[in-house]
Amino acid sequence: MFKTFSAPFLSTGVSKAEVTLCIPTYQAELFIRRTLGFACGQTLKRVRILVSVDQSQDGTAQICRELAKQDPRITVIEQPVRRGWSGNVSDLIRRVDTEFFAMYYHDDILLPQFCEAMLAALRKAPEAATANCEVSWLGAVERKIPAFDYTGTVAERVATLFAYDQIPAAPMRNMVRTDRFGHESLLDEKPDGINLHYGYLSRMMLSGDSVPVQQNLYIRWIREDGMMPGWCQHPWDDFHHAWKRVFELVAPVVEREVSDRRELSTILKAMTLRARDQLTAKAKTSSELEASLAFNCELTGLEPTQFDVGLSPALRDALISVANRIEARRRN
Repeated sequence: MFKTFSAPFLSTGVSKAEVTLCIPTYQAELFIRRTLGFACGQTLKRVRILVSVDQSQDGTAQICRELAKQDPRITVIEQPVRRGWSGNVSDLIRRVDTEFFAMYYHDDILLPQFCEAMLAALRKAPEAATANCEVSWLGAVERKIPAFDYTGTVAERVATLFAYDQIPAAPMRNMVRTDRFGHESLLDEKPDGINLHYGYLSRMMLSGDSVPVQQNLYIRWIREDGMMPGWCQHPWDDFHHAWKRVFELVAPVVEREVSDRRELSTILKAMTLRARDQLTAKAKTSSELEASLAFNCELTGLEPTQFDVGLSPALRDALISVANRIEARRRN
């Protein structure tokens, strides 16, 4: 049974909230107080702060409960079992009841004007489904990812996600228009192994355009003991299974929502290229390499062979570059 905690007067504190900040957290007692401080310190005050504490063995839940007593905008959900990253994120999305939401990952830094600036961008562009901003990486790896204009056909938006090694604009940190996105995360909710984020990103791009906000509003903390370095240590088999689950979850939705068969083919081809690129890079044996090269969208019955429909020359070249990289690994 879920344990949910909030201040007794929570409903009056957030009844007019415009944005939900969703914070999935686990074993975060060393930094969760700072994280919630940034959430509470937003210049936009009409914010609901929804924290989901995956079953932890430290003081994360207690700290969150203490802070919720001080700010009625905070609601704390304590998961009764281990959900894993994707299960925790999916549960938060299902609980969103505001017009907009954004994921705020438990060890990152949110600048005070994040919600206000992102909301203003979406209000100004009512046709857009999401807004993205410049994101800085801090810690073990440091870099800056600029905001990116995801417009054009649905094929071009989704294909862009899979064409580049570092996805433009870091859309995991987008602000999302809830009625366009819905409450379906397209994430594999099993608590163990690898749960790739591509379903969630694909859902965003299927929902509509993403407008850029050319401000540095979000800082991602790259920790050596964080989740992503741990995932990178998983064997090829885990990645192969994870990619199969991405296609099981995403391909039927793409088929349902994209009526143009040529655009559908383009999207599935781009997904297949990204899967083969990651799997061939992870392959350690000849059998793993062979299976990586053969990875395909088996579920749809469609062999995607074109990816030039509605794509810009630059994006088409980027996809060709991925294909060439895969071919080079095959020859080696």
